[in-house]
Amino acid sequence: MLLLDEPTIGLDVLMQQKVRQFILEYNKRYKATVLLTSHNMEDVSELCTRLILINHGKILFDGPIGDFQAQHEHLSLTEAMRSVFASLHPTA
Repeated sequence: MLLLDEPTIGLDVLMQQKVRQFILEYNKRYKATVLLTSHNMEDVSELCTRLILINHGKILFDGPIGDFQAQHEHLSLTEAMRSVFASLHPTA
């Protein structure tokens, strides 16, 4: 099992790509379970097949990332996430 928390934070674009590629190759080679926590939607969209969206300990979504994107088909993954959290915490 590989546990990663914001693995590409603070890295330049080229190094982010290299880290993502390493994670994908590691997963494929060792058939490891990879648990990734990230605010970087590029990491999520490139590395994940399943998404668990949690807000204050409550699971808002748990399923294939494609299903989440289908529910928000007119939005990018980043925009969909913003929309979900904005609906939970509307500004006054």
